[in-house]
Amino acid sequence: INEKNATKKMENIDNILAKYPNDPIYKKALIEKAQILIENGKYKKLFALEKELKAHGGAKFLQYGAQKKISEDLKVFNCKEAMYLLDEYNITVKPNDEEKLFNCLMKFTQYKKALKIAQNHLDDKELPKRLKWMYQTLKIYSKLDKNKSVVMLGEDIEKLSKVLKTKRYDDIVYEKAEAYYNLKEYDDMMLREVKKAEELFPNNIKNIDLFSKILRYAKNKKNDMLIISFAQKIIELQKRHKLSDYSPMVELDYVNALKRLKQYSKALKEDIKLIYMKLTDVQRANVLYIAGELSLKTGKTKEAKEFFIKCGDIVEDSSWQRLCAENLKLLED
Repeated sequence: INEKNATKKMENIDNILAKYPNDPIYKKALIEKAQILIENGKYKKLFALEKELKAHGGAKFLQYGAQKKISEDLKVFNCKEAMYLLDEYNITVKPNDEEKLFNCLMKFTQYKKALKIAQNHLDDKELPKRLKWMYQTLKIYSKLDKNKSVVMLGEDIEKLSKVLKTKRYDDIVYEKAEAYYNLKEYDDMMLREVKKAEELFPNNIKNIDLFSKILRYAKNKKNDMLIISFAQKIIELQKRHKLSDYSPMVELDYVNALKRLKQYSKALKEDIKLIYMKLTDVQRANVLYIAGELSLKTGKTKEAKEFFIKCGDIVEDSSWQRLCAENLKLLED
């Protein structure tokens, strides 16, 4: 009982456990062993005793040990182990660990569990803390496609941000713009948010994806002026960030919109640029066909023939190749 050396004490306890399995002293020794394991951070050995501890009324030590282990794991962002123990032992984390757990849940896309934590703080008396959790809640709403909730909470965040004179959460403009886009009934509000995003974060790489949604919207609405405007923005941003994710389709959208607005010279100039881009054979044939067509529109018959000939040489048995051949035959006739 009075042994001070932890190793020796554990040996004594193990001897008692081995010798007296049916004696009341077994329970006392088992509980003391659990306490020593917890004190020394030997959680793996503690959890190995789960069946015995539960059988002898020591389940609370499993929970206590699990709670300590979770706190330690969360400090070093060991999310996988922490979340396993949370579920296994039905632990409620301490207030100091809530934010760390929230970050883990977000990392592992457990948005509904993360939402419960965030929503518990939406009435926090400290306004800066409340605002922070409102922001986190909005991010989850966006992940869960709760578009109307995103819009409504976004308005509240903006109002409270003005009261607190902070711009820390201005990036919710992206979630709001996407929410309005998904709702498909608030076009003016969507475009307003997109404009705000452009003003607040003019060079942000996220603008490329946002603008691509507006480009899609503009194509559905057959709004060529809007297509031209946002295609140009995407092209410029891609160039700035050395990306080509939406090429050559965005450039083709731009050229075709110019063509529909009868800006043939400008459309031809932009289309010819595409010839020197990395394209598939079918895409190159498409670009050459458009170049030939636009050359005819601008009175450049010789150049048109050359484009149609190149188009036919690049790829066989494609719709563009056939169109080029047909146009070339008409010109030669």
